[in-house]
Amino acid sequence: MRPTPRRYAKLAPIPLAVAMLCGMGVQTISHPSGEDAEPFHVRAAEEIDRVSRFIGPWTGADVPVPHEAVALLRPNKILSRVYDNTSTGRRAHLLVVQCRDARDMAGHYPPVCYRANGMSTVSAEQRDWDIGGVSIPGMRYHFRMEMPGQSVDIHVDNFLILPGQGFVRDMRPVYRAAANRMRHFYGAAQVQVKVDGPAAEEERDEIFRTLVGAALPAIEFIRAGADQ
Repeated sequence: MRPTPRRYAKLAPIPLAVAMLCGMGVQTISHPSGEDAEPFHVRAAEEIDRVSRFIGPWTGADVPVPHEAVALLRPNKILSRVYDNTSTGRRAHLLVVQCRDARDMAGHYPPVCYRANGMSTVSAEQRDWDIGGVSIPGMRYHFRMEMPGQSVDIHVDNFLILPGQGFVRDMRPVYRAAANRMRHFYGAAQVQVKVDGPAAEEERDEIFRTLVGAALPAIEFIRAGADQ
């Protein structure tokens, strides 16, 4: 007996419901997990390890990261290195931090970190650098600590990296990425360059390009994320 139109109406929701359930199953399966991202984090740590200690006239030495900062960041990998220029006597600090959870970046984000240590923000300016054809948007911060009879000024160039998305200037896109189920497990990274003492803007830019340029293979790997 052929189904009547009324029976068709009763049967129609059944395949529709099955299709919806199947779609939900496929959607769940397609979402990356922590295990899916593990090879990326292993490789990211290896790439950061490859950043050279010797960059032209610059010679680097690793410096320990305060335990409190490590506990706050919970990094997958962290590079904290002071470079000395044997020609000019200039000193600069390169910091590369890569975390499994993007939200862990907040504690070491310059506007949070330096102000939490008693410094005030003198200026925060957008900056764009070109390194080997790679355009990097970031920020240049100037912090100051006032003490009896003197003040201490610190200048920090900073940018953040969202795997599979690119470079960002501040934490707002990082928080959005942390809430994205497709990107969450790939975390985020942050790069800082701090130059000791007074220096012209052009010199700071040149130091930034030199030190970040040495770390560019690691930075580009992290930026590509799961898309490589």
